[in-house]
Amino acid sequence: MLPFDTSVRSYRFYTRDATSGGDGPDITADFADCKLVFVDKGDGKTNFTSEGVIISNDSLLEELQFSFDGITVEGDLLSKETMNFLHIRRKIIYLRGTAGEPFRLWAW
Repeated sequence: MLPFDTSVRSYRFYTRDATSGGDGPDITADFADCKLVFVDKGDGKTNFTSEGVIISNDSLLEELQFSFDGITVEGDLLSKETMNFLHIRRKIIYLRGTAGEPFRLWAW
């Protein structure tokens, strides 16, 4: 047996806020309320480390903040702004903003 993972399986994660009909949590002013753990949509149980992440703020007026540790604000997305992170290795991302603010997030 090889001492490292030789899997070529691709992992995918997608969610959107529950208010917009998605399966993710709704955003509040607290990072702890919108903790997104990357779980593969293919089997619904495998946690994975991302290679890329896209965050889309679908709000018409409000700003969205994101964090990688749930404490430090890593950045802001203005209304209708989308941010792409390539070659970023994360298992969790936290979002906060105005209650009920619409968002979408992809990870792979």
